[in-house]
Amino acid sequence: MATDIRTNKVKNEEFKIWKKTIPSLYEHISTLQPKIFSPSESAQSPERRVLFTELISEEADKGLLNTSIYYSQRSEIYEIGVQLPIGAYTSHDDKELPQPRYSEFFSEPANAKWVFEGQSIASFKANHSTSALIVMSKKGTLAWYNGSSKKPLKSLERSSEKDVTADFDISTDGKYVVRFESPVPESAQSGTKITVINNTDNIGDVLHTITLPNTKQARCVKFHTATLFSTVTEDNLLRFWDIRARDEMLFSLALHSISSSSEGSTAGSEVEDDGTINVVEASKQFDTLFITGSDAGVIKLWDLRSIAARNSTEVKDATEIVTLYQLDNDPVVDIQFSPLEPECFLTVGASGNVYHWDISYLINESEQQGEDSADSDEIYQDDIQEHSLKFLHTGGGRRSAYKPDNTVLIKGSVTQHPLIRDIIGTVDGDGYLTIYKGFYGRDGEVAESE
Repeated sequence: MATDIRTNKVKNEEFKIWKKTIPSLYEHISTLQPKIFSPSESAQSPERRVLFTELISEEADKGLLNTSIYYSQRSEIYEIGVQLPIGAYTSHDDKELPQPRYSEFFSEPANAKWVFEGQSIASFKANHSTSALIVMSKKGTLAWYNGSSKKPLKSLERSSEKDVTADFDISTDGKYVVRFESPVPESAQSGTKITVINNTDNIGDVLHTITLPNTKQARCVKFHTATLFSTVTEDNLLRFWDIRARDEMLFSLALHSISSSSEGSTAGSEVEDDGTINVVEASKQFDTLFITGSDAGVIKLWDLRSIAARNSTEVKDATEIVTLYQLDNDPVVDIQFSPLEPECFLTVGASGNVYHWDISYLINESEQQGEDSADSDEIYQDDIQEHSLKFLHTGGGRRSAYKPDNTVLIKGSVTQHPLIRDIIGTVDGDGYLTIYKGFYGRDGEVAESE
């Protein structure tokens, strides 16, 4: 019964959103099938990752804005030039901007910018502290790169040469890197491993390590502040750590897979399966806010202060701020807060689809309802999904049709521009690159239609 209720609710929301976000409604969209791989690779394409750079230059007379995106495959990273309409970045103030005169939407390089010899690239992140980029291979090896050489400045290998499931993150002040890795099959009893690494003067030096016994899957690691970070494992525990406390865990949050839909529920009430947590993301503007995403397509927004206020090392009764759902219980494989708008974030499903969320409605309703909101809670919860999901990118079905079999590989296939609002880049399983900006309606238009 509970599954039918959830399915019907999601199907209704899917129809409402589909009416608003027909795939042709893009303010800008451009695509490229890069020529940097041979046709013989198409049968078994290598994993690819994308990341926007902070490069911006204007050609006002041509109505153009130039930027670039890093594009990786196998052991190489390329920098591809991208042209956008200048209106995507510059405020026109009621003045008519020149019609863009494109020379080319993309400019492909002849050679790779960086090479990770002998390794297959799994992920990479911008590093503004001591180098341009930090790269992780499928073996869990980390490498630091700058703009002066194709080869890494420093690399940090693992003890095993086998491929491993791993993740890494950089502290908000850029001083530390944390690598979180799963054990290899033959040493599964040893547990997952956290490695804290210097990212300042002696980059790549290991400061200390932590082993989590009885855990087998290192799903995600995320910094919330300069020293506070969290880890996600298969046991549905979100563990919080502080660099300064070394191997002493601060507290854990138990994220139950089964939860009641309302307080004071009885045995006959609706019960929903929230799934197992895959990923966590921390707000870039407010260090107490974070989001979790599960393999059942459940997205939850949390306030770290309410969890810490329990004053317990094992928190089991924390309540999220709001719960949202991806369509058809699409498992959440990645979450990204907007670098420019604190109320906006993206989630990426195992389907490959990209969900654009805006919780401004939640914020506004909370302020308006105040303390006298008990009677409107049920209506409010029914409304919030529709108002929060503002756009859905499917790539005309390409995202789903060409997605990798391993859903972990979809993580890293979506990037937001750090300086240009709402500009998104995606790469499909066959290497197809898309740059887009969704059309959300003109100012006031969406509000009036609702």
